[in-house]
Amino acid sequence: AVDTTAPTISIASPAASAVVSGTITVSATASDNVGVVGVQYKLDGANLSAEQTIAPYAISWDTTAATNAAHTLTAVARDAAGNAATSAPVTITVSNLPSVSVSPTSIAFDSVTVGTTSAAHNVQVTNTGSVGASLSSVTSIGPFAISQNYCVANGSWNGVMAPGTHCDLYVVFAPVAADSATGTLSISGAGSVYPVTLAGTGVAPVTSVSVSLVSLAFGSVTIGTTSAGQNVQVTNTGSVGVSVSSVTSTGPFAISQNYCVANGSWNGVMAPGTHCDVFVAFAPVVGGNATGTLSISAAAVVYPITLAGMGVAPADTTPPTVSIASPGNGATVSGTIPVSASAADNVSVVGVQFKLDGTNLGLEETSSTYSIAWDTTTVSNGSHALTAVARDAAGNTATSAAVTVTVNNDVTPPVLSTVTASSVGPNAATITWTTDEPADSQVEYGLTTGYGSAIPVVSGLVTAHTVTLNSLAAGTLYHYRVKSKDAAGNLAVSPDAVLTTAPAPDTTPPAVSISTPAANSSVSGTITVIATATDNVGVMGVQFKLDNSNIGSELTAFPYAFTWDTTGVLNGSHTLTAVARDAAGNTSTSLPVSVTVSNPDTLPPSLPTGLTATADSASQITLAWSPAADNVGVTGYQVFRNGVQIGIASGSSYQDTGLSPVTVYTYTVAAFDAAGNTSGKSFPAAATTLAMQDTTPPTVSITAPTAGTALAGTVTVAAGATDDVGVVGVQFKLDGASLGSENTTAPYRLAWDTTGVPNGAHTLTAAARDAAGNTASAAVTVTVNNDLTPPVLSGATASALSVDTAAISWTTDELADSQVEYGLSTGYGSASVLDASRVTAHTVTLNGLTAPAVSITTPAANSSVSGTITVSATAADNVGVASVQFKLDDVNLGPEDTVAPYSLSWNTATVGNGSHTITAVARDAAGNTASAAVTVTVSNDLTPPVLSGATASALSVDTAAISWTTDELADSQVEYGLSTGYGSASVLDASRVTAHTVTLNGLTAGTLYHYRVKSKDAAGNLAVSPDAVFTTAPPPDTTPPAVSITAPAANSSVSGTITVSATATDNVSVVGVQFKLDNANLGAETTIPLYTFTWNTTTVANGTHTLTAVARDAAGNVAISAPVSVMAANGDVLPPSMPTGLTATAVSSSQIFLVWSPSTDNVGVVGYKIFRDGMQVATSSTSAYQDTGLSPVTTYKYTVAAFDAVGNTSAPSAPASATTLFKSAQGVVPASAGVTPSVTIAGAGPSTASRRSVSAASPFLPAGTRRCVTAA
Repeated sequence: AVDTTAPTISIASPAASAVVSGTITVSATASDNVGVVGVQYKLDGANLSAEQTIAPYAISWDTTAATNAAHTLTAVARDAAGNAATSAPVTITVSNLPSVSVSPTSIAFDSVTVGTTSAAHNVQVTNTGSVGASLSSVTSIGPFAISQNYCVANGSWNGVMAPGTHCDLYVVFAPVAADSATGTLSISGAGSVYPVTLAGTGVAPVTSVSVSLVSLAFGSVTIGTTSAGQNVQVTNTGSVGVSVSSVTSTGPFAISQNYCVANGSWNGVMAPGTHCDVFVAFAPVVGGNATGTLSISAAAVVYPITLAGMGVAPADTTPPTVSIASPGNGATVSGTIPVSASAADNVSVVGVQFKLDGTNLGLEETSSTYSIAWDTTTVSNGSHALTAVARDAAGNTATSAAVTVTVNNDVTPPVLSTVTASSVGPNAATITWTTDEPADSQVEYGLTTGYGSAIPVVSGLVTAHTVTLNSLAAGTLYHYRVKSKDAAGNLAVSPDAVLTTAPAPDTTPPAVSISTPAANSSVSGTITVIATATDNVGVMGVQFKLDNSNIGSELTAFPYAFTWDTTGVLNGSHTLTAVARDAAGNTSTSLPVSVTVSNPDTLPPSLPTGLTATADSASQITLAWSPAADNVGVTGYQVFRNGVQIGIASGSSYQDTGLSPVTVYTYTVAAFDAAGNTSGKSFPAAATTLAMQDTTPPTVSITAPTAGTALAGTVTVAAGATDDVGVVGVQFKLDGASLGSENTTAPYRLAWDTTGVPNGAHTLTAAARDAAGNTASAAVTVTVNNDLTPPVLSGATASALSVDTAAISWTTDELADSQVEYGLSTGYGSASVLDASRVTAHTVTLNGLTAPAVSITTPAANSSVSGTITVSATAADNVGVASVQFKLDDVNLGPEDTVAPYSLSWNTATVGNGSHTITAVARDAAGNTASAAVTVTVSNDLTPPVLSGATASALSVDTAAISWTTDELADSQVEYGLSTGYGSASVLDASRVTAHTVTLNGLTAGTLYHYRVKSKDAAGNLAVSPDAVFTTAPPPDTTPPAVSITAPAANSSVSGTITVSATATDNVSVVGVQFKLDNANLGAETTIPLYTFTWNTTTVANGTHTLTAVARDAAGNVAISAPVSVMAANGDVLPPSMPTGLTATAVSSSQIFLVWSPSTDNVGVVGYKIFRDGMQVATSSTSAYQDTGLSPVTTYKYTVAAFDAVGNTSAPSAPASATTLFKSAQGVVPASAGVTPSVTIAGAGPSTASRRSVSAASPFLPAGTRRCVTAA
């Protein structure tokens, strides 16, 4: 069928009788039985834009293209069949009026110097209306001027600002007095005058200069010449131009150039910040220092510059004068004497050179004393001539008259006597001698009379001389001679002499081997270890070692046997060695003997350490610890809960199950080995099982309003909520949408403005949430019944009209308040003060009918806001603004602000997120009001932080570190206590972080604590963690062990090698026992039970000794046992010490004298055995012996050995040798004719090999004479 049905259409916007301006939206609703294909709008019967073919059929209409008057809008709808319909006409009034704004409304100029003009400040005038606007005038008052005006018509602009454009004015400040100044820039346009307040401060001109230098130094300048000029700079540091009035100088100084005076190209006035230059020269007329002053006068101040220089004379050609002052002519001198001279010059003497016999004597003297020390011994005795040559700085010289002196020095050397060698050892000897006058000391020595070695000269002058020779070779014949030089340098040298050093010390080590036990044997229990040892002199001791560590003390007497308790070491292979030592300190180590220790296992494992207990769930705790050690091997661990064994673990961990929730359990573990030996129990560890997972939701009910209640205005919504653990928040909802923020603190309530929803049934819900995230809700249905019917107004009339007042009267059909909006257009913009009294006959008088102007400056329209922001507005009035009232969604926002600037702080979190309208209502004193509004979107953070990883660590006896993380920056706090009621909290750490750590202090040791963490973000959203627990470390161990010595018995008698043993216990465990003998450590600390030590009592003197044992636990607590006194009663088996320092001295041809240092013995030395050439020849009760009946000129070798009362004999001493002296004889010539005799002297030696033939000293003897002959 053909479509003949026309569409239906009506204009939706604007409304009939509306007053419009600017660009508006025109829209219509259209429908058709088939479909609308287009809508054409018409203005006063003419098409308004193109046909709209797509719903919602809206166009934008710029009303400024139409005249300000009433106009008719229609809309024609068309369907596809060509059927058309025209809407009912809508009459509207176009009213586009000009409007401008001025920025800024006040200008503050910086301080400006009087007589100058400031930089220009800009004022911008903007057309804020919808039609063109122009300014009618711009004026200024006060010391302010309009420097540029771009708001007036010119050749290229007609002076009319299009909507949204602006023009610029520039204002300057030109003060005429030094004071604060104010003024006004008045801008007239769009029917109003816009004042801009102007302010500035005039400052007096500053006249000031600075001079670059306060002094000039010219140095040395030759008299009669002029120096180069030096520069002084004068700078204008003031705020106005300045000139230099004068420049003068004093002294031998002259102004060489002056650029600070006016010239043909410069008027002499320096602008601020510029400078001029003055140059000064020095022209000395006399020698010496000269001073003067350069005076610069400017800005009514004189600036002095100090001038200084030195005038120097021309070249010097006059030589000095010089004479020798000491010694006097004809003097006799010796030794070192002073030689001095006096010298003078017309300028100055720079040096004097002394000469001896025409040759320089020392270096030139440059000090004014002109004196040197002369060692006269460097020249021969006799007559010598001294002169002095003086020199001045110019190089002029003069020579003094010569002074003749006679040198008379000592040239006789000292006389040497009693040259002797003593204290001769294997590598040292002492040489002594005397001189007849003080002299220095030196010895030359060597293997021949060529010597080759010498000690450094001992420079001290003495008459008794002693020099020690070191680093000599043992058993060696040395030649030596002594040398001494007196103070005059005369040297005396002795004839050659000889000495023989003592033989070399013993360097042959002993031989030692272990005889028992046999190598590779198996041992157990207590065994005897035996070694054999021999030495070329004597063995002093044998030290046994086990695995390279000393075992027992060194044995110093044969047989070398030691009792070894093999149970003190681990079963397995061990190495025994023996170290033998002789008296000379030589040592040797035996070949090692390997043995296998095979004792039954009686040693328990060590104490397990590091036990930790961790709660895994409400019924399970996991234990872990560090493995124990054992001499054979740990088999397993006994696990104890609350003191009762609950299981066995083969490794170092255990899982305890079937436990009760939120219960503290204390655990210990003990290690055991295959032989059943069990360690002590470990330190305890405790853990608390977790709480059962909370799955029970809270209970909640709405307590107000009650279901079915009819509500109006603002009402309180309240709820009650409980939970088996704790409620963390209640969220109210209205018709399923959140009503306000979640309420986290009881009582749970909020205020609800019911006028924000339409009348009718609504559902209120309260949703409660616990820490585990369980939720529950309760709802009630209420009826909102707000009065929505406005009063019916009638008879509104204006009367009592005057130039600035009007009385507005009207009636209402019900009691209502009274207010009148008024303005120059249907936009109104002003309102009377609300009269809150409710009446039916209303009268409001409008005064001061010129309304204020107001605009909101912050926040910007359509901006997004959060947190606390500043809301501000500007307001102006022809008389004065009395106040500005800010409104939020038409409700007052804070009190009325009566003082500019008009602003307040608004916490946006007090309203729901979404779109809100801020209005500023300005009021003048006459009650005229105007308002401006902006729409903003509130977007606050309502989501609390997400907590994770809450952990307790660094647990000590009284502290714990709680750490956690949040997904956003938040503060930190921990609640803690002995229950889930907590009761304590850390100080809130307000710094916002994502990684949180809080240390809890002052906790109780070994105690289970509950805790939870809390973090609040910058928006105030709070997150709280579920409950957690930790247990502090147990208190430190301060209980010392208990220890007592079990063997030997107190007051017992001991001898030989014995076992010392002790028992020790501790509340935790003993880690070591140190035995002490007479307060000195006896062996190393014993760390493994049983606590025993093998003591060789023969190493101490017989008599009373005290044994103690010191026990130590792991915490460092120690205890000392009661002392045990024992009597050491060993037979004397210790020999005396070896005699030392043996010397042998031949005193005649048949006697040698022996002497040595005494030996020591544990009981006492009885005497000494004397050995000559290896054979005992005597004993001596003292440390000296004289051997007699010896042969002349024979070398004998001696040793001595000490012995005690029981016959213990020391090792022999180091040997000493001596050679008996020659024996004298006489031969007699018969009483006959003189002869040339031959004399044979028969020695007393053991064989004819000792006889020597000696010729007489004189080849002829007169008859009857006698001559003595001595063998040589």
